[in-house]
Amino acid sequence: MSREKITLNEFVLFLLNHLNYVFLVKCFNMLKLFFVLFCFLSTVSGQPISKSIYNANQFIWKAKWISYPAIDGKDYGVYHFRKTINIAAIPDKLIVNVSADNRYRLYINGKAVSMGPERGDIQHWKYETVDIAPFLKIGKNVIAALVFNMGDNMPMAQISLRTAFVFSFKDTAFSKFNTGISDWKVMHNKAYSPLYYDSKEYYVVGVNDRVDGSLYPWGWEEIEYDDQNWTIAENVAQSTLYGFMDGQKWMLVPRSIAPMEESRIEISKVLRSEGIDLSASIKFNSSFTVPANSKVQILLDQEKLSIGYPELIVNAGKGSSIKLSFAEALFKKDDKDHLIKGNRNEIEGKTLIGNTDIFLPDGGDNRLFRPLWLRTFRFIQIDIETKSEPLIIKDFYHIFTAYPFQRKASFECDDSTLMKIWETGWLTARICAGETYFDCPYYEQLMYVGDTRIQALISMYLTGDDRLVRKALKELDNSRLPLGLTQSRYPSSGIQIIPPFSLFWVDMIYDHYSMLADTALVNEYLPGIRTVLAWFIERIDTSGLFKSNEWWYFTDWTPAYTRGTPHGAYDGVSSVINLQLVAALQNASVLFDAAGKAYESERYAALAESINQNVYRTCFVNERFLIAQTPQQELFSTHANIFAILTGCLPDSMFIPVLNKLINDSSLIPSSIYFKFYLFRAIEKAGRGDLFLSLIADWKEMLNLGMTTFGEELNEPRSDCHAWSASPIYEFLRQIAGIKPISAGFQSVLIEPQLGYLKHIKVAMPCPKGTIELLCDRKGKESAYIETFLPEGMTGILKWNGKEIELISGKQVIFVK
Repeated sequence: MSREKITLNEFVLFLLNHLNYVFLVKCFNMLKLFFVLFCFLSTVSGQPISKSIYNANQFIWKAKWISYPAIDGKDYGVYHFRKTINIAAIPDKLIVNVSADNRYRLYINGKAVSMGPERGDIQHWKYETVDIAPFLKIGKNVIAALVFNMGDNMPMAQISLRTAFVFSFKDTAFSKFNTGISDWKVMHNKAYSPLYYDSKEYYVVGVNDRVDGSLYPWGWEEIEYDDQNWTIAENVAQSTLYGFMDGQKWMLVPRSIAPMEESRIEISKVLRSEGIDLSASIKFNSSFTVPANSKVQILLDQEKLSIGYPELIVNAGKGSSIKLSFAEALFKKDDKDHLIKGNRNEIEGKTLIGNTDIFLPDGGDNRLFRPLWLRTFRFIQIDIETKSEPLIIKDFYHIFTAYPFQRKASFECDDSTLMKIWETGWLTARICAGETYFDCPYYEQLMYVGDTRIQALISMYLTGDDRLVRKALKELDNSRLPLGLTQSRYPSSGIQIIPPFSLFWVDMIYDHYSMLADTALVNEYLPGIRTVLAWFIERIDTSGLFKSNEWWYFTDWTPAYTRGTPHGAYDGVSSVINLQLVAALQNASVLFDAAGKAYESERYAALAESINQNVYRTCFVNERFLIAQTPQQELFSTHANIFAILTGCLPDSMFIPVLNKLINDSSLIPSSIYFKFYLFRAIEKAGRGDLFLSLIADWKEMLNLGMTTFGEELNEPRSDCHAWSASPIYEFLRQIAGIKPISAGFQSVLIEPQLGYLKHIKVAMPCPKGTIELLCDRKGKESAYIETFLPEGMTGILKWNGKEIELISGKQVIFVK
């Protein structure tokens, strides 16, 4: 073991892991006493003791959280806040901090300027910082905010304490206008009521909206609006930052990611209309009138899946009803009376089944309906019923809203189907990324670790932007429970624990380190890695294998697994779960070594090797030449043997024959679209990246079904857009182009193109030093013309057909035979 400096706590952790616990507790208490005495004697013998003064002011805003008076703040409700201020001169900048529970939309003089807060939890409640100077004018100005709380039916991803709003000027000259310091006015908007979607599937994205225009305070955000009958807001809490010593409710922390992109998208075309003559296939961006006493139904097609805020602007139509319904796909019944989606582009005999908003116009002009929260859709159905007054539809579009990723990677090849997969995968990844990563945008909008690991790799490889990755790592670290594990999804108002997902969180930290070599980030998460691995290590029994019957051991949605759980997970030993533990231990060993923790690195590596040997000893079946699911050696899966390759549980000489079985042996429990990400990792580990293009038939089939994003599963998926199914676009760069770091942070790079049947690729990929570029034209079976470009300061190796060529910074032209 190498010599290194360790802290007192690390030394005690070492002892606790190796000696008697009760004895060590007594020793530890004595050690603490000696340590305190040593520190005291060191101090009194040297410099005089200085007083430690806690500066509370640095953690307190001169503002208070406010709310509508006399409510408990936990129920559904929509509220408007206003403050009128007079300004004699407009400063160059006027910075404000703003937040709310659950959500807010901030207006200055009628102009929307901020939306949030970014999702987090009570102990890390986000606030936005906004410069409002560009929206001000000399004289009278109005600050206004829409704040809503969906109560018991809020999205599962939303954590809440109670309805409240806070607004604070950074400039003390304006702090007299802060919430809770001066009087802010508030009104309860009773035009809103919740609409519940009775989905047969797991649906947890919140309620839809019913808005009665006759009760709506139109123009409430404008300067001219008369708010004299509004109520004075009630103070409910002091606003304090994370780190304040006492009495916190929301622990405020600054926003950690960029504001969401918002861009206007026109509705593409009309598919059919009833009760009104709208020609099919026209762009739906011009106004039309629905006559009085009419019933109209219009089916619209955005032509590809999208997410955002639909905005409908109408005139007149007093007494009318407008119902807007949203769906990823249309449905029809099969011969067994089951609802199916089939080809998404075929609409004959199909109906729209989806969540619904209702707007009741009051007869005024320029009435805007915009839902409180995001809608996900490809198809929209508008059902209109007018009374005695015609209704004028002035405009209908949507504001696309997602994390502002900018794709910096490019991929070109001579197969048009692969190019469609590239674009479709990118749209899938984009729609599944907002203030957190989403597993799926329509049904859940939750950041599950299993999906998020794949999304993070896509983000880093295709955009070079790791801010949302960092947020994911932090939120999941914040989710850790006293038992030591992270939650399986977070932020979430409902606790769910999937122990293998805690292991994938460790793997995510390893992925980030391998891409960016950020040792500071690694050090931040060492305590969490320890607690996660300790939970597993404590449950290793006398056989030297992990065994536990607690929580949910989801691995993959494959029919042979009950609720996605592999055999042996609850009633014995699961080789799958043990090998996932081995992979996390191996990755943790690299991370602790990078952090200079050699002892722990060696310990985790040794434990990984021990479990590997025990899995092989108890589960390898020579007749099948495979790792069985359990020591009973009765069932075999792709999952266990994928991880047996990835962890080195199987010797290198067995990789290729086992890989052939994974691909060709139909008796094995198969991997779903999700777990094929790990199959792709296994072919990479075995040096057979050339097989990748033969393993993406499922994605081609989804394109053939008219899908514009990739789904949760292949056959009739619940979700037509699911983050984990975007994995091939990562492989396009990682396996087809063969670009991967040799050393952490891409200090050096390996480029090993695996073109399969392709003859041409042209690729660009961002990395910490700049952009890596590759052009490869194959000439016959073995020869190729290759151009590479490496950023300044980067070196690398090009591999082609067993040959290795050193790469240097800048452009190189290489002919390989």
